[in-house]
Amino acid sequence: MYQLTFSQQSTSVLNKLAQSMQMQLIDFLSGLNFERESLLEFGKITRNKTTYYRIRWKEFRIYFECTGEDALTIHYLLPKHTWNDFLFRVKLPLKEAVIEGKFLENLEE
Repeated sequence: MYQLTFSQQSTSVLNKLAQSMQMQLIDFLSGLNFERESLLEFGKITRNKTTYYRIRWKEFRIYFECTGEDALTIHYLLPKHTWNDFLFRVKLPLKEAVIEGKFLENLEE
């Protein structure tokens, strides 16, 4: 079982979900086991020297980092098939504000 820490972006999305969905998501995340789960289920993205893992859950894509033996930091909770999810996956040079919804004005040059 993992200790979960949520970023500001993921907390914002989590708060918009129904309480039963929140509990399902937390149960899903805290029950992950890297030894048991197939590594094919996890995408792996390195961005700014940080390794993020990506996993699908229902209509969301969850980007998280292992911050200890039994701790996960949930950085992004993004709806599937959205620009934000695509932009994060293809590793375009983005500022954090882009992930939170302000795309065009925040592309880095």
